[in-house]
Amino acid sequence: MNFEVIISSQYKSVLQIFSLVVLMLVSLQVCSQEAVESKGFESFSEFDHFKTGFPLDGVHGRTECAACHVRGIFNGTPGTCRECHGGLSAIATSSKPANHIPTSEDCRECHSENSWDQIVQVHAADAYGRCEACHDNVIVVGKTAAHIAVTGKCDDCHGVTHWKVEHLDHDFVIGDCVSCHNGNQVMGKPTKHPNAKDTCASCHNTRYWSPAIMDHDAVNGACIQCHNNVEYIGKSNNHISSSDQCDNCHVTHTWETEGVDHDSLSAVCFTCHNGDRARGKAVDHINSINICDDCHVTNTWDTQRVEHGSVIGACENCHNGSVAIGKGESHIASTESCVSCHTTLNWVPSNVDHDSITHPCFICHNGAVATGKSAEHINSLNICDDCHVTNTWDTKIVEHSAVIGFCVSCHDGKIARGKHLSHMRSLESCNDCHSSLTWDTEKVNHDSVTGVCSSCHDGIIAKSKHAEHVITSDECDVCHITTDWGGVL
Repeated sequence: MNFEVIISSQYKSVLQIFSLVVLMLVSLQVCSQEAVESKGFESFSEFDHFKTGFPLDGVHGRTECAACHVRGIFNGTPGTCRECHGGLSAIATSSKPANHIPTSEDCRECHSENSWDQIVQVHAADAYGRCEACHDNVIVVGKTAAHIAVTGKCDDCHGVTHWKVEHLDHDFVIGDCVSCHNGNQVMGKPTKHPNAKDTCASCHNTRYWSPAIMDHDAVNGACIQCHNNVEYIGKSNNHISSSDQCDNCHVTHTWETEGVDHDSLSAVCFTCHNGDRARGKAVDHINSINICDDCHVTNTWDTQRVEHGSVIGACENCHNGSVAIGKGESHIASTESCVSCHTTLNWVPSNVDHDSITHPCFICHNGAVATGKSAEHINSLNICDDCHVTNTWDTKIVEHSAVIGFCVSCHDGKIARGKHLSHMRSLESCNDCHSSLTWDTEKVNHDSVTGVCSSCHDGIIAKSKHAEHVITSDECDVCHITTDWGGVL
């Protein structure tokens, strides 16, 4: 190994370094001397850099003078960030990196003099280009994972001095309102909000919450949950008595009633149908009490049935052949009211009040209009009430003058009482001896007697021979006549 060559090489390197140090010290001494001489200071340490208009704050106060005063030249030293850190001078300083946000402003607008990393503030007005060119979560913080889905630019909603939303342009928002307005990210439905679907835009617009245009199709639940006169207007004091199902009668775009569901009402019809609040009884309505649903139904005024118990006045006020069906041409002649014979449920069957009938019984009781004489009825005139009463066919009396034929036609012991066993032997002409009023014998027509006189005149049945009578065994009619005992032949 050639040690001489190695030693010679090392010596040359040391000599070069030493020479460089000496040169730097001489330069500094010359610079310091020039500065002192030019400013009139006795020493460099007493120099007040503030008076130059460039205070040595932050990192500048810790920087060697020669770093800025290149080659010991003091005059003309740059005094702005851009001149030094923009490559516009001979000063070797750090400059804006390639990923620095685009800006033409001075460094101190955003940075402090302590460190590049100590950013005091960012004046967005000093930057140019779109916000997201920087706020991309790479260069600087951008939209967080929880940020709402939007298509617009940052400054469509945010200000340039803070992240707070100054104006939200909903046109750029992606998704439904409830994606944000859920009570977590931003304000959602308050506690007293109507029970509704989560389609905010059905009622609200994107500029403000109220006033809202209510879309009732988006509301869940019954109307009364809101329209209760607490949250929203409900039934007024003069509302008809009804259940709380508003939509049975009303529609959602107006309070006007489009149709009344009478099944929801709890008041009587006349409460409304009194001619003031709603249509009532017409002028030509039959005289009746005010219970409409006795006769009418709720979907039409047409009368489906008549509750006659609600009608005031006599039947014939309506049943006169004009207002309602009256007596037909074949009706029996009568003077009384319909209810004397008929019921209000039906015209037939009827219970005839015969006191109101103005013509003879046989006009009706002829076997055609009403039941008449039966086949086994005794032969008689057609004057029923001579023998019968109007409430039963049972015979109470027999008007014999109305009977056609002989007594024995009835008084034969079958149809009616006939001659008893002890009756004298006679012809069948009862009225020869009896009257039609009683069986008591008013007179005896001896011409009708078929037996001998002694059959009756035996002192028991009829008067017989007295004690002074002549003794004889002959029959009475040998001496006497039938009209008088006194005449003796």
